[in-house]
Amino acid sequence: MALDQKTKIGLVSLTIFLITLVVLFYGNKGRKVDLIYFRKTSCIIVNRTDKIIFELQEDFKEYLNLRIVDMDKNLTKEKEDRGKEYNVVGVPVIVINGKEYTKEFTKDNLERELCKRLLVKPGVC
Repeated sequence: MALDQKTKIGLVSLTIFLITLVVLFYGNKGRKVDLIYFRKTSCIIVNRTDKIIFELQEDFKEYLNLRIVDMDKNLTKEKEDRGKEYNVVGVPVIVINGKEYTKEFTKDNLERELCKRLLVKPGVC
């Protein structure tokens, strides 16, 4: 069944309209994932978690907005406030798009979580 010219134009217009709505609605959402990693150098498991976080940073590159907050003895007011904002009591704590990540900190689990939150997926997904 062939479509006439008016139907084709209508479908193209509808597609452009829907894409525009998605872009306006989501804005930057889904293009990047915000990840805040609260850590303490004296923490026993920090080396393992650091390794995972730095591998994710390498794998996700521009798709990941990573902020590392060191909760060591020389805690600045800004870091302390950030920790209170997310109710950080112990470390390590990972916050993804404003919500604490509560599953096991494995590279596979975190990759799946990051991929799930992206509209456009990098090769790692």
